[in-house]
Amino acid sequence: MATTQAKPHVTIRGSQANITNTLSREDLLRLARDEYARQLCKFTANQLSRYTNKSHTSSTAKQSV
Repeated sequence: MATTQAKPHVTIRGSQANITNTLSREDLLRLARDEYARQLCKFTANQLSRYTNKSHTSSTAKQSV
């Protein structure tokens, strides 16, 4: 996949120049992919901790009986 640099967009109003970067399609897709991966990691870690806590509490309950 070819990557392109974001092209700056310049707006001049009065004495102030406003420079913003426009994102290319590839930039947006990369941001979306990175955000999805970040959210998936958080979700997976949460699920693992919940599973680990459940199995730990159930094994502790079995041992106390």
